[in-house]
Amino acid sequence: MTILDSNIVIYTLTGKIAPLPAAEYGVSVITFVECLGFRGLSPQEVQEFERFFGSVEVIQTNEVICHFALDFKSRYSLRTPDAIIVASAWSAQGDLLANDVKVHRITEVSVNPVPHLNVP
Repeated sequence: MTILDSNIVIYTLTGKIAPLPAAEYGVSVITFVECLGFRGLSPQEVQEFERFFGSVEVIQTNEVICHFALDFKSRYSLRTPDAIIVASAWSAQGDLLANDVKVHRITEVSVNPVPHLNVP
């Protein structure tokens, strides 16, 4: 399974990057909250995000994910949401699709960028 970082979901669903290929995707509950809480979404965009989240696995935070998030936050100086997203990918034994440079330093999870991401 490939876990999607929040920005990848936002950029995909708002058309800033090409649609993702068919695959098994998941997101952290943090991505769910960040995306649906994204300012300026129209009611139609909210519906599109809700449909998307209904089609992927939303990984809920649990005690194990929290402990690994604390470890990743401490060792890699990550922001709390990023640490939880990385820990969720680790927990799901999946790779992480993200363009955040900080998370690419993590060795415990395979992190892959989206090529040709041209976003201001």
